[in-house]
Amino acid sequence: MLTVALLANGLVGLVIISVVVWRGDGRTDLRRCPECWYDMGATEGLTCPECGHTATSGWQLHQRRRVGRAMRAGLWAAWVAWVLGAYFALPGPWTSKVPRPLMRVMLSVAAAPPRAPAGGAGSGLPVPDGALRRSGSAWERKVWEHQAMVAMDAWAEAVTGGGGAGPLTDEELVKLVPLARDANALFQQTGDLRWGEAWVYQDARQRLVERRRAAAGEGMEGAALLLRLEWALGELQHDGTGYAWRPDFARVPDEVITRALGHADAQVRLFGVQRFGRRVHLTVMDGAQPMPVGRERIEAMAKDDPDPAVRRRAADLVAYLEGFVPRR
Repeated sequence: MLTVALLANGLVGLVIISVVVWRGDGRTDLRRCPECWYDMGATEGLTCPECGHTATSGWQLHQRRRVGRAMRAGLWAAWVAWVLGAYFALPGPWTSKVPRPLMRVMLSVAAAPPRAPAGGAGSGLPVPDGALRRSGSAWERKVWEHQAMVAMDAWAEAVTGGGGAGPLTDEELVKLVPLARDANALFQQTGDLRWGEAWVYQDARQRLVERRRAAAGEGMEGAALLLRLEWALGELQHDGTGYAWRPDFARVPDEVITRALGHADAQVRLFGVQRFGRRVHLTVMDGAQPMPVGRERIEAMAKDDPDPAVRRRAADLVAYLEGFVPRR
């Protein structure tokens, strides 16, 4: 903290000195020789009696007085010294010391894009290179963050449908469920990022948060978009107000879970059971969290769902409910 305070004070001082030095003497009402700055107020003509320099026109005698080259060179040297001092004094890799706007530009120009999904466009989210996430190179870890941000943006765009002006449909759920799993898995991978470095991929989530806030202020007109954005944030462990840094705490809205549990596609129903289970686990861990809607449906699915994988997962969830959230 002391180092940061000293650097901040040094920066403020440099800015003040720079403004004063670079501005120089701003008076233009005086007649001064532009070469030696001798006061020619009492001198006729354009020739300086001090150094002999002859101005080409009268306006040259009224110029703003600038600082000399030596002073400007000293000022540049002071700025270079401050930048180098800040670089070596601040902790962390070099990527955390470069100003974020500059780092964003560098990533947009030089970072390799994520791989396309194995099944082609629409079959999943873009795939960040996992080897970069575990790399010892700060730049490569930052490139992975950039790739993760691209994937998160793709998830947000897919779930909002280019605007989200309508309720979720059964056809959309079939396409979005695999992407939701990819998005949640992507969040789990962010746990390997080093503290203090992880900000690039968070930009994507922050953009989602801002869109959610805007949709929440639109009343009923923004209800469909709000639900979509809440689902998008839920898969990324965010409920619109704060983060839950655990992969088993995905806060998917009840409306999405209910739609998934009643879907004709077995994979969508399985997704609904899984997300219901995570919401139940969150309730067990935090009593202030409400129980998700759909317990009776889960119990029925454990007995007679036509898909064996869904029945097994629902039966496991029923056993968990009976053990930790028994009916009263």
